[in-house]
Amino acid sequence: MSRTIQVGTHSVTREASGLLFIRYVGDLSGYEMTAMYDAIELLADGKKGVAALNDLTNIGEVSPGARRKVGEDPRSKVFGSVAVFGASFAVRVLSNMSTRAARTLGIGITAPIVFFKTESEARAWLDEILRKGD
Repeated sequence: MSRTIQVGTHSVTREASGLLFIRYVGDLSGYEMTAMYDAIELLADGKKGVAALNDLTNIGEVSPGARRKVGEDPRSKVFGSVAVFGASFAVRVLSNMSTRAARTLGIGITAPIVFFKTESEARAWLDEILRKGD
C-alpha cells in the first residue's frame, strides 16, 4: 500500500515496495525542504538504507535555505541509495558540488546519488539494488 504526503506543490510517496518517490514541483524554500524531511522521516518509518527516487523534472529555483538543509540535515542519512531523474545540467553540477562538500565535512547525505535521464532507467537501477538487498 502506498501513502503520499503533500508539501505545497511537492510530494513524498512511500510505494508498496518501500521505495520513497520524492517529487519536486516549482520553487523550493528552506521551510518546504524542512517539511519534506519531516515527510521523509515519517514515511521511512524508522528504517535506514531506504531507496529514494527523486523527480526533478519540474523543480524550480532552490533557495539557499533549502540547499543548506539538504547538505546539513542529519535525516538525510536515512537513505541507502538515491536515483534522480529530470535534473538539468546546472542542478546536477550544484548537487554534486554540495554533496561532495557535505561529505568532506562529514555532514549530510552519505548514500550514493546517481542521475538518470528517465524515470524508467532510475527505477531499473533502484530495482536492482533492492533485489540485491533481499
